[in-house]
Amino acid sequence: DGDMLNGSADSAEPLLELIGRLVEIAPVYYAWGNHELEYMDRGVSDLRAQVEALGAVVLELEYVDLTVNGAQLRLGGMYDYAFALDNYNSCDPERMKPEVWQFLTEFQDTDRYKVMLSHRPDSFVFGAASATWDVDLVISGHLHGGQVVLPLLGGVFGGDQGLFPRYVHGIYKKDRLTLAVTSGLGSQPERLPRFNNPPEVMVLDLSA
Repeated sequence: DGDMLNGSADSAEPLLELIGRLVEIAPVYYAWGNHELEYMDRGVSDLRAQVEALGAVVLELEYVDLTVNGAQLRLGGMYDYAFALDNYNSCDPERMKPEVWQFLTEFQDTDRYKVMLSHRPDSFVFGAASATWDVDLVISGHLHGGQVVLPLLGGVFGGDQGLFPRYVHGIYKKDRLTLAVTSGLGSQPERLPRFNNPPEVMVLDLSA
């Protein structure tokens, strides 16, 4: 779910080595984080082509329909906000990015269980997004669990959510959505080391 390399990286080799091993044991679906986008904006390499050449599937305003142990799933990926940046965070199609509105409208048009890989929980928690879009589960990271975790107060830093964010680490229910937010493996120690906040890989078991 994104940020599997640093935006300032000289190459994607560590990430590509990991994906090469993962595809040997399970299907791999990849959604961009802000660091991948920064890396690609620098023009270091064609990261999407490299990831897909290894057999992984990149999902960016895209989805796939899957059958897993008889269960019908729709898995999508998007980095953008699921609302309009119009001072109201509305989901008015006249205000949203057309490609985002179209993708979400098509994505929700199914009876399958709908899972969205969306790197930033901020993409769905503001405004009308969680009450508008029919998505069963949103999986996010980005916030590193708040980077610094203080006793009783929790994670400190929350991106667009500000200080001491509500949706920073764990499983949450918000309107129509369930959000799973992992604190992930990233640390960015050159800016601020993680404190009281061990890295994690989140494993989700979906049951009927």
